[in-house]
Amino acid sequence: MFNYPDINLVGSARRDILKREFYYHKGVQMVDLFHTSRGCRYSCYPCCVSYLGGRQFRPRPIDKVVEELETIENNRLTSDYIKERIKMYHDHGIMVEGTILLGMDNQTEDDILRLIDFLMEGCKCFDIQ
Repeated sequence: MFNYPDINLVGSARRDILKREFYYHKGVQMVDLFHTSRGCRYSCYPCCVSYLGGRQFRPRPIDKVVEELETIENNRLTSDYIKERIKMYHDHGIMVEGTILLGMDNQTEDDILRLIDFLMEGCKCFDIQ
């Protein structure tokens, strides 16, 4: 069995290597990457998380995640409300995961843009800016 690195060694997402100009939709920057965990006990097609990160879910310490969230310039997801909700879930032993798989062979650019519109509308429902 392969031993994966200690989750405490996982650093911040490398947003600096992305060509940010390619990640805009309707004037909104769409690169809000951050690392919260590694691994997954499931092995769903075509997800590579369990292959790359192991078949055991390993969450990062919440203080490290919050610290990383604070480095996002155009941060629509880390309002105080969201931070408190995530903390509340974690305090009750509930993990939070937000994953979207894009780029499937049958997906078109229009499919992806519709999904982004849907997600942005969802953010309005939760008063996320």
